[in-house]
Amino acid sequence: MVTAEVAGLIRRRYREGISIRAVAMELGISKTTVQRQLPPGERRSAVDAARQRHKNRPESLDARKLRLQVVQLYRSGMSAAEVASALGITTSKVWSRFPRQLRRSRSDTAALAGRRVADRLPEREIIQRYAAVSR
Repeated sequence: MVTAEVAGLIRRRYREGISIRAVAMELGISKTTVQRQLPPGERRSAVDAARQRHKNRPESLDARKLRLQVVQLYRSGMSAAEVASALGITTSKVWSRFPRQLRRSRSDTAALAGRRVADRLPEREIIQRYAAVSR
């Protein structure tokens, strides 16, 4: 038998995204007891439970470092393709590291591209430097 206080705690923890198994382990009760305390309408489907497990999964240290590098390079003005080539990953991996709100809009991307073109050396200077190096 579960007290009203424990039943409330079970429902609250489950709504916070904790799995049935984790709630049971946390409270030292069985999974079946936890399931009985959850109204059928509140239980997650198998798909929703899988999504929640994915969200709750801890990120590895290497993945965190990679995410930080990707964000720093992208915020410095590099394009996603440039970030990908600099880090040796694919552009899809670059995009997967960003929430939508961190991505540049098309107008911001166009403005950055315009600034890059304006920052380039004049064609004559490029030819002179190339000729000097190749001698």
